[in-house]
Amino acid sequence: MVWTGPQDPAAIQAEFESLFKRTCELSGDVFFLAEQEEVHQWVWERAAMRKCALPSGFESMPMRDYVHCLVPRGHLERMQLCDLLRDAEGGLAGEFLCDTGQTPNVGSSPGVTVPSLNTHSEVWSYKPARFAVKNECVAMQGVDAYKTISGRRPLSPLLRCWPKIDESDARLLAGNGLHVAVLAAWFAYVMGNARRLPKESPTNMLSLRSGEGEDDGGDEVDVERRCSAAVSWALRGPRAQLRR
Repeated sequence: MVWTGPQDPAAIQAEFESLFKRTCELSGDVFFLAEQEEVHQWVWERAAMRKCALPSGFESMPMRDYVHCLVPRGHLERMQLCDLLRDAEGGLAGEFLCDTGQTPNVGSSPGVTVPSLNTHSEVWSYKPARFAVKNECVAMQGVDAYKTISGRRPLSPLLRCWPKIDESDARLLAGNGLHVAVLAAWFAYVMGNARRLPKESPTNMLSLRSGEGEDDGGDEVDVERRCSAAVSWALRGPRAQLRR
């Protein structure tokens, strides 16, 4: 296949946004949908897993007051680093999310959107002032885990077995993913800018002159240059912009 779309990373981003009318930059807080009962159950399970005693009446306390019961000390240190970035990187309405499992701006970038998830992410949102629970982590990857975001679609069949999956395995599955709606849009965009190479083309060919063998108007398509531009853009540019 040959890439026939724009070659410049900025032009690719601009065309994608013009076609799909989306910047994919909704606040990550839209995925914090769990009811208090679900959050409290997650807190109980997490504290029990870490063999930490929760303070009496924790249900009425801010999670920050007992966050040391839920994550190791390293997470608390990284949270303090993120505290310093909130004014500069946060949203106008107070939206700011970070992954306390990764050093800010090294493993992931804190900000208004959901940080890139890995297989041990702990996403903290400053506005609701709590960690994302198990179901919310898969909701961030496009799984219909709550009616609020599923609309007319039924809830995902994954939820039938999800309660049987422990916390560590759940975060392993949710991590290193890409939001399925964005993945589908990106796939459609790429396939719309690709065409099949002629069968007689040598396998090591770096460029194709469309006028040779086929009458496509004589345009020269530099395969190496176009593919390199698309791959470079995919690795450097849209990951943060197109994830959510």
